[in-house]
Amino acid sequence: MPQLNVAIFQHSEKTPAGTTLDWLKRCGHAVSITKLFAGEEPPDLAKIDWLIILGGPMNVDDVDIHPWLTREKAYIARAVNENKLCLGLCLGGQLLSQTLGGRVAKNKHWEIGWKKIDFEGREITAFQFHQDCFTLPPGAQRLATNEITENQAFAYGRHVIGIQFHPESTDEWVRQLSQDPAHPGSGPYVDSGDEMIEGLHHLPKLTSWYHELLEKMEARALGPSQRRESSTSS
Repeated sequence: MPQLNVAIFQHSEKTPAGTTLDWLKRCGHAVSITKLFAGEEPPDLAKIDWLIILGGPMNVDDVDIHPWLTREKAYIARAVNENKLCLGLCLGGQLLSQTLGGRVAKNKHWEIGWKKIDFEGREITAFQFHQDCFTLPPGAQRLATNEITENQAFAYGRHVIGIQFHPESTDEWVRQLSQDPAHPGSGPYVDSGDEMIEGLHHLPKLTSWYHELLEKMEARALGPSQRRESSTSS
């Protein structure tokens, strides 16, 4: 199986790559993680096949506080225009939407914890931690929705997927977020810290679904003749 060069953009120490990194390493792909918040420079775009943009605590327009966001947006725009495979998670999905002409704004309510979504007709219980959300960019296709956040995921062409939830979640990360100071405390769609931990029984199925999605994206980069035999189960 050919190796892909995968660049991951990380926006804070508190938002790691999670099971994304587990899957990429298991598949033998070459991975670089750029900690933009620490001043690290991203790799040469010409040398990467796949860009994965993680979540983060900031807003897409917080360029005064985080000036590196301006450079990141320019890099993302180039990656999209050069038909690189692109996957954005939460903030990453918002950055992709904005780059493609969509808008990012605060939803009426926070969405935190384990929430059911419809992903192309398949019900998934996904882990959420956001209030900001994106609109569909022009020419994009909605992939997922629920009653709280209309646009949970979108596809743009065959090479871009933006996701609002956190399929990369790990047990450790959910437990950390259950005590995070950013937790708003209460709301109609806000799980308490205890409820976030109680919902961890949903994690294996979410991880399995996410790794299936990664396999599908991988196949688009490699071509049908190199399609991997799935090692995950639902």
